[in-house]
Amino acid sequence: MIVMPGNRRGRERWSSQSDALQSKLVEQLTETKYVFDVDQFISETQISGSLADPATLPKLVAALKGRLEEELFRILSDLEATSRKVPLDELEAFFGNREDAAGVAGPIMTWIGESLDKFNDKTGIGRHSHEKWYEWERKLIASEFKSTDPAPNTWSANDDVERIGDDLTDLMYGELAAMLSEEQARQKHQEKVLTLRLSAGEVFAGNRAARRIFSTANKSLEIIDTYIGIGPELFDMLEITASTVHIRIITDKAKLTRGARLAYQQFKRQYRRVQLRTAPPKTIHDRYIIIDHLAAVHVGHSIKDLGTKMAEVHPIDAPGTLTKFEVLWSKSLPVS
Repeated sequence: MIVMPGNRRGRERWSSQSDALQSKLVEQLTETKYVFDVDQFISETQISGSLADPATLPKLVAALKGRLEEELFRILSDLEATSRKVPLDELEAFFGNREDAAGVAGPIMTWIGESLDKFNDKTGIGRHSHEKWYEWERKLIASEFKSTDPAPNTWSANDDVERIGDDLTDLMYGELAAMLSEEQARQKHQEKVLTLRLSAGEVFAGNRAARRIFSTANKSLEIIDTYIGIGPELFDMLEITASTVHIRIITDKAKLTRGARLAYQQFKRQYRRVQLRTAPPKTIHDRYIIIDHLAAVHVGHSIKDLGTKMAEVHPIDAPGTLTKFEVLWSKSLPVS
């Protein structure tokens, strides 16, 4: 079951996109990617001895915490990348909180509990009497410390496993809070960078804005622009991108000039990370930039001419824009 935000306002904000992301996480936690395999864990620990031997179980319990911590950090690492697809106003609901176990916190808590239950069922912790552990502890003290004094408290496997659950839950909420804060700060900064209103004549401000947007990309840029110029204007701006950024551009076939084609060929020869395709005439009406498949902007003027006329740049839905780009890309022709 997907745990929804506890308040009405949060539920109203919960988009189908966030819902789908959380559904995928729930599936991975319960059925596929992150399911805890207790048999594999016991085999990999290489701890010798029968589970019926009281000396074996404490070692397995000690190893269990380390293994589940590793798995939890793997889940959280993947979740950090996933959270970049969640809109800013839905982040709090997506991550959830301790009070009502909302958002992704709920399914992860369930995963922790189910993983510990699997360990308990496999090892039969609940069937071990305290008297048995008390006897084992006395023998341990006698052999290790040459003493016959009984331990002040009987070691309880149940208590240790429960403590692991509490520790993992605290760790999870601490990490989720830090991730929420960092992602909110990142998206607010990005929103500031990607929002702009230019008056006619602000050519240099427009040029800086385009370069600033391009510089935020780490992996990819997709650009749709009906007219990329008579020469290297657009490619001069793209030179600022990181060497890791793959660039795809779609322009109007009827408006691709010889100078722009030559600039593209020179840019590709030097950087080898750009592709240009031409769409059928009059099929492109607006200009878009998609950054790392995570953010997208609508540009109210040809990118190379930003600031020559009054124009606005503002964020739009990234997944939807990327889908439109891919459809248009598949129908467009490569430029050699």
